[in-house]
Formats: sequence, C-alpha cells, structure tokens
Amino acid sequence: MPRPPSQHVQLVKQKLIARLSDGLHRPGSRFMSNRAIAQQFNISYQTAHRLVTELVADGLLERRPKAGTFVAGAQHGFKRVHLILNKRAMREGSFGHRLMACLKSELANNGMQVQVSLLETDETINLSEKFYPILWEVPAMVQQTIGWGGHALLLNERIEHGLSSLQVDSISVDDELGGVMAAEILRSRMDSRHKFVIHAGPRDDERSQSRVAGFRKRLSARVVHAPSWYLDDAQQSASRCMRLKPDAVFGCNDRLVQAVLDYCQQRSIPVPKLIGFDDAPIAESLHLSSIAIPWDALGQATTRLAKLRLQGDHSTGTDVILRPHPVLRLST
Repeated sequence: MPRPPSQHVQLVKQKLIARLSDGLHRPGSRFMSNRAIAQQFNISYQTAHRLVTELVADGLLERRPKAGTFVAGAQHGFKRVHLILNKRAMREGSFGHRLMACLKSELANNGMQVQVSLLETDETINLSEKFYPILWEVPAMVQQTIGWGGHALLLNERIEHGLSSLQVDSISVDDELGGVMAAEILRSRMDSRHKFVIHAGPRDDERSQSRVAGFRKRLSARVVHAPSWYLDDAQQSASRCMRLKPDAVFGCNDRLVQAVLDYCQQRSIPVPKLIGFDDAPIAESLHLSSIAIPWDALGQATTRLAKLRLQGDHSTGTDVILRPHPVLRLST
C-alpha cells in the first residue's frame, strides 16, 4: 500500500495549485519545470515529477512532448502577425521604412501571414485575438494593447516595469553600449583636448539618455537636446551644437547628425567629425558613420518570438536586447 504524502509534500501541492489560481498564470503559459519545483520547495525530482503528474491528471496542467509543462485551459490562438507601425515608416530612406521592409521580408520568408497598419502617434485601431500585434512608435496602441491584456511585441523600446510586462515582449538595442562605442571610435581618432558635443534626442527619452550616458563614460561632452528625433525639429538645436565649436559631434540618431551636416554645408563652414546612431538609410546615402541597429538579428529575433506565439506559447513576456555595431564611413 503506497505511503501517503508527507505534510510538506501536501503543502507544496497546495502552493502549486495556488500559483495556478493567482491570475498571473494564463492558459497556455509555461509552468515551472520539475527541476525548478524540486529546487524551490526542497523536494526530490521524483516527488516534483509526481506532483506535476497529479496536476496534469487534475486538468490544471498539460504536458507537451519536447516542449514542457503548460497551464491548461482555453487560450487564444494567433493565426497571423499584425505589424502596427507609425506612419513615418512610409518615408523612404527612414528608419521606419527600413524596419518595415526588414520585418515583412523576414516574416514572409518564414511562412507567416502579415497584415500591416500605419497609424498616427495617437491613433488606435481594434485588435483581433487572431493577430499577434507587433508595435513600433505607436504609444496609443501600446496602451490599448496593455488594456487588452493579450500578448504583443514592442520594437525598439522596452515595456515599463509592472504587471503588463508579463504579457508584452520587447526587442530593443543596448543603447548605452552604442554610446560607449561612438565615444571610443572618436577617441581613437582624436585626443581628449578636442571638444566633443552630443546632439541628443528629447530630454525625457530613455533611449537618448542611455546613449548620452554611454558616450560620457568614455569622453567628456556637452549635450544639446533636440525637441524631437526628426530632421525638421533638429535644425535649431544643430545651430546650438555648432555655436559650441565642436571638433566632433555624436548624434543620438542619424537625423540629428544630418541636421549638423546640413547646417555646416549651408554656411560653408568646416564640418566636425560626425557619428550617428541607427544606421538608417540616410546614413549610407550621406556617407555618415553610425552605430548600427543589427538589422538581421532584429528580424530573426522578431521571427522567433512571433513563431512561438503563433504556435500557442503563452508564457510570460520576453525582453531581447541586441548589441549594436559600428559602421564607419567618411564622416569620421
């Protein structure tokens, strides 16, 4: 006659059931492995396996061959990918245009059906439970997605800390590392006696703040903030950069560098050494050095996450942080 489970083992089972009822473990999300249960609750692997088997028999968990253990219950099933991008992606030569082309190609090559919507910053559309939304520069849609409670993927930004991060994936770039790289490249060509200026994005933008912080880890530099990331808005701040008489300017994106270059060329004054960030198509056409978004890795990471979600993986959200790399051209 089998020995009844000890009081400790019974308590562990109750705790596992409580986890499944806490509202954070949605149907389809991955549950703890046998090994993790054994380590966390100080029981043997065999006992953990038996408890999980009991929870499967009770209909609370389900095992998927070669995949693991998942929370049982009805779940939404994504059938397609929905790219929801800022309308700026329509501008040829822009970061968004390259991003859209990269993602459409990579996802289609992996057999995924893709719908594309281009929105204004404050515009929203209804979401479908059949479409996995991938978002870029559409803050109103990010908030709607969080309220919706379904899975989504943010590109080139990270979700704020909180419960919403359990459902939202993100793929971003190590901005601080990129700033460090830019400073090291300039330092290899110039000494610290030269004057360095950072043409930064908006003051409250976390990406800009990280890029500035990284650069200043290696070189002392004055910072001039542009009102936005866009060329039209950067003209006035470019003039403030040049009034500081810099020997080199690091632009926190390529359009900010372009604004400095335009300012100098329009006035026929010497152009300082320049390096930008993103490696948008404009950087290549103007022969500007840039800290490049790893476009291939971005497309591949997006495809991997989309595949998981379309295959029914409802695990908690994943943050992917990619390393940028320098692309050196005439401007340095």
